[in-house]
Amino acid sequence: MTPPPFSDRVSFGGGGRWVWFDVTSSAQMWVGDPGSNNGIVIMGSGATNSELEFTASEYVVTFVRPQLKLIYQAP
Repeated sequence: MTPPPFSDRVSFGGGGRWVWFDVTSSAQMWVGDPGSNNGIVIMGSGATNSELEFTASEYVVTFVRPQLKLIYQAP
């Protein structure tokens, strides 16, 4: 099975930062074909060991929970 293309690539170093991913193309595809929504995979890369850590939507501190920002533009 061929993996789908990347929706977005983000490079960042260090911790304690907000990271933004543009998932517009994936979301548009899911609206047109909801069955194609298999979620999003976040992967690290590079020659060194790294750790990715994200808070969950149930995290006790609400302002650091993941957020989805929708911007609608009328046709």
